[in-house]
Amino acid sequence: MEESSFRTPVRLEGRFVELVPLSVEHVPELTWALRNPEVTRLFREPPGSTVDQVEGAVRGLLAQQAAGSDLSFATVLRASGRAIGMTRFLRIDRRSDAVEIGGTFLDSEYWRTPVNTEAKFLMLRHAFETERAHRVQIQTDLRNVRSQKAIERLGAVPEARLREEVQLPDGHFRTSVYYSILETEWPNVKTRLERFLARPWTPPPSTAGPPVLPPRTGAPTGATDREGPKRRPPRRFDSQTEMRGTWVRLVPLERTLLPGLIEAGADPEIWSYMRIRHGDTPEEMSALVEELLDGRARGEVAPYVIRAGVPERTVGIIRYLDIAREDQWVEVGTWLQRSVWRTPVNTEAKFLMLRNAFENEGVHRVQLKTDLRNTRSQEALVRLGAVPEGLMRDHYKFSWGGYRTSLYYSILESEWPGVRERLRRQLERRFTGALAPLAAPA
Repeated sequence: MEESSFRTPVRLEGRFVELVPLSVEHVPELTWALRNPEVTRLFREPPGSTVDQVEGAVRGLLAQQAAGSDLSFATVLRASGRAIGMTRFLRIDRRSDAVEIGGTFLDSEYWRTPVNTEAKFLMLRHAFETERAHRVQIQTDLRNVRSQKAIERLGAVPEARLREEVQLPDGHFRTSVYYSILETEWPNVKTRLERFLARPWTPPPSTAGPPVLPPRTGAPTGATDREGPKRRPPRRFDSQTEMRGTWVRLVPLERTLLPGLIEAGADPEIWSYMRIRHGDTPEEMSALVEELLDGRARGEVAPYVIRAGVPERTVGIIRYLDIAREDQWVEVGTWLQRSVWRTPVNTEAKFLMLRNAFENEGVHRVQLKTDLRNTRSQEALVRLGAVPEGLMRDHYKFSWGGYRTSLYYSILESEWPGVRERLRRQLERRFTGALAPLAAPA
């Protein structure tokens, strides 16, 4: 995909529907389509049900589109020229040639008709044939069986089930079911959908248009002003505190620690399965450190240098990444010098990060993932007590052009007490290797 991919509003025309660039002009008709509360009952970000709320939601989507992160469409029924729903491209990952189709809703009058299938077909065709995507992702709520069946009828392949990864407006957490279609699968999916859409269908007679909606009650306020149950406030997650255990000390990353990191990261084998920039040369490690510091300044990552042994030395980096403050979760990622593999270093570093995340930062979920080929890392994650959630195929593109399939794991706050005791018992076992415990603080 090019840097310009998914940035230009386009019109996508089918037999039954046309996807047109979303506009505030569609707000009255979209509000009518949302008259049935079942339409967005399981939405992660419901657009509201009044004209003011829907207009606020639409304006928010248009702002995201202007920033290049989304591309939104109104779904217009060609027989009537009326907008009966909407959909969008989101999570646009131009680096990895990937995109998600989501944010879709449809007037319930058109459920179980070809409308949704054709809208998805138009978006898939645009993604694969015009924008040259490698992977298209679709997700839905685990409880939304109707949506799951519709996605599977498209020909999408079931992937991971990420447990309680989205906090809903009512405060509950949603488990999301992920699906994907890869570019190699698109020709067969396309043929299958074209056969289905070639069948005759006559739109219902109510396509003359919605009744007149009540006037606005004031200036657009946006969906965030709607009344409803309160959810847990976002996590601040600005962790910068040094953490110390028996075997390791975790120190917030600083440029002064670069010499030790250059030495620790010099082995190319460390980076075989890493999705981050490789750091096996002084220049690459320096660039990696700058990337992490820039990410920390933006609030996107919280990196720590791992120090171990006597005398104490730098042996790797562990970091919080993909910090989802609204949804109360964070991911933990690590790289380590090979000399400390199969020692207590990784276990204790993860233990300290997990304890800080659950007990100090108050997260609901900690996520971990690794390359499908990295069996050593998978075994280590299972030993931690993390729960396997499934995989995502070809979701990350390496600099050399290949794609990585990732296995996902998680620990929930309700599981943390049991995981904590399990890790404590592991760390209390006698270790007979060359690594020495840290010296006592002066």
